[in-house]
Amino acid sequence: MEKPTEKQLASFIAKFEPRNQTLIRAVRKALQKRLPTANQLVYDNYNFFVIAYCSTERASDAILSMAADANGVGLHFYRGANLPRQWKDDIREKIGTVREGISSVKESS
Repeated sequence: MEKPTEKQLASFIAKFEPRNQTLIRAVRKALQKRLPTANQLVYDNYNFFVIAYCSTERASDAILSMAADANGVGLHFYRGANLPRQWKDDIREKIGTVREGISSVKESS
């Protein structure tokens, strides 16, 4: 899978209303800060823009994903029950300044 360029990412994000563009960029920046070496798998899927953060280039290895739609941004922690609480709290703290626009935070086991 070819990694998207920043220009391609910008074109995906540009499809959203300005408020959500700002939110997507802020959440992405916070996640990149916490997961600097993660692969970012990007999907422009119908009404959703998704970035999955993975240790490999396989979507099945995703640790978490950010999904944006017209209503805001959702975070999904994969294998949430197995992730250390401090790790999840750190992510939530880093996105705290933009939490108002986060529509959901979900965990799966």
